[in-house]
Amino acid sequence: MDRLSVEQKNKVALMIQKHSQAMLMMIAERLMSLEERSSSDSDDKTSPVCDLSRPPPISPPEFRRSQLFKSPAEFEEVDNHVFQVVQKEYSAFTDLVKDLIVGCETDLEKARAIFRWITCKDLNKLDVCETVNPESPLGLLRGIKYGTETYHDLFKRLCSFAGLYCEVIQGYSKGAGYKPGLKMDGERFRNSWTAVSIDGSWCFVNSNWGARHVKGNNSADKENKNQFFYECDEFYFITNPEDHIYQHFPDDSRWQLLECPISLSEFISLPVVKSSFFNYGLKFTMHYECKQYSKNGLIVIQLRIPNILGFGYTLDPKDKGIEPSALEGRVMLCIIGHKAIFTVAPPKPGKYSFTIFAKDNWCSESLQSACAFELKCRERREKIKSPYPKVSFFGPTPSMSLYGLIPQTHIDPVMVYSHDDIVIQFELHQDVKLSHSLCYHGREKTDYDFQRYVFIKQRDFDSVCYQIRCPTMGKFVFSLFGARVTSPNDNNSPLECLFRYLIECRNVTKDKRPLPRACHRWCGADLLEPKYGDVGLEQAATFRVRVPAASDVAMLIGDAWFHFRELADSIWEGTVLTGKKPCIAKLYGKLNKETSRFSPLLEFQVK
Repeated sequence: MDRLSVEQKNKVALMIQKHSQAMLMMIAERLMSLEERSSSDSDDKTSPVCDLSRPPPISPPEFRRSQLFKSPAEFEEVDNHVFQVVQKEYSAFTDLVKDLIVGCETDLEKARAIFRWITCKDLNKLDVCETVNPESPLGLLRGIKYGTETYHDLFKRLCSFAGLYCEVIQGYSKGAGYKPGLKMDGERFRNSWTAVSIDGSWCFVNSNWGARHVKGNNSADKENKNQFFYECDEFYFITNPEDHIYQHFPDDSRWQLLECPISLSEFISLPVVKSSFFNYGLKFTMHYECKQYSKNGLIVIQLRIPNILGFGYTLDPKDKGIEPSALEGRVMLCIIGHKAIFTVAPPKPGKYSFTIFAKDNWCSESLQSACAFELKCRERREKIKSPYPKVSFFGPTPSMSLYGLIPQTHIDPVMVYSHDDIVIQFELHQDVKLSHSLCYHGREKTDYDFQRYVFIKQRDFDSVCYQIRCPTMGKFVFSLFGARVTSPNDNNSPLECLFRYLIECRNVTKDKRPLPRACHRWCGADLLEPKYGDVGLEQAATFRVRVPAASDVAMLIGDAWFHFRELADSIWEGTVLTGKKPCIAKLYGKLNKETSRFSPLLEFQVK
């Protein structure tokens, strides 16, 4: 049956080639006749504006896709017209194409109309009688559904009726089931695709892969979540040759449409790259081959991103004896500016399949495969790296810019701590409620309250500054959260992650004392002394702060109030007696002269 199906396809392809050539010649003769008649009537001896007597030479296109159109939204009028034509049934190609291109003024618009008509046709819902004329549009669609014809045959025939040269190209494709580095020989991974002549230049259009099958829940059928539906993949309409070569290798190297064609071995060595990679505007920062080898126990892959996207990844070992738990924390994703950096630390020597997924909506649960590699870890066990904290990413989120935060000191989210505290500063452009957390991801069991090792050194309306201290060896994750300020007393607004840092402590701080805790009204002020958060029992401790907005400053220890005296430059100083019992020492400031209310500023612990 497979052999008969191939023979039938070849027979249909030859027939369509013959009919398409005849149709183009008829159109060419008709255009020539019209030109001659127009010239004789006006005595104008200019040459014909369009020559369909022969196809254009096979060569790289004279323009890039971005020069033809910036966005598919530019075809909104053409697409809307196609959606209306799709609702009708046609028995003849002439009538169908006539209605499709009635308002098209350019080759590009004609090709677009045909591409969208084909990609709109849901073959799962197509129910055509066996007696339908196989030479009709519905007959060809039925043939595509049952495997005797292809999308490319249909596209080629429709193009010929529209006066467009189209070629079906044979070769190899990295389609379903292909893994990085697999050899290509025989009939395995054989495929076909099309190129259409747009204004005399050949351009790739793939209406087969463009009619993407999507499993899920579309708006028209919310009950059938596991059904497949069709979604147009815009990557396959006018694909740039340098992007097209990642997926398709033609038998005739001229049909690569590249200035410098590559060999089959070079094609196989390219990473497996899916259409979503290009649809999301991703690019590799350097040339990568599909097989990547570890160096010092690590493999790094960098992507250039147009904006902050959502990412996912899978790491699958060839050795099925490796437990899934051993793979947790073995991939670290960092977002730095317009780069997404994936660092892979395999748990043991061997081969791994690594796939990167992407999504344009950060909150969406739908991820699409972007690219895939084969990784090989060559290091011995003693050089295997420890796992990373089990978090999805490090760096900014899309919410960061929405909340008006810009990092000023540490754009790279991976930092090394060595003895001295880290100070991170952000620029603020909106009034936002901020929160933070410091989590320890190390092997040592400790009793530290790590939230007390982060201090808001300074905050005003334009910036915020964090001081971070690491009292033990290991990895720390510092996360910054934000919420909208709807009212001064609103504490119910949901917090969103804005930025996440990875801090690797290689040398602990010399001063392991915790830091003070800043309260939400700690704004426009500075702590001068003490610089630590614990105060000893039965001591006369001196505190100095600069609070320009305060008309009075006092500290509450247990039930005792200690009022500070104001010095020069809005500096307030006070000496307090800590007492014999451990308790909280809280610093308050009177920030409104018209009321007697004191607002909490800082918190210390007496112990």
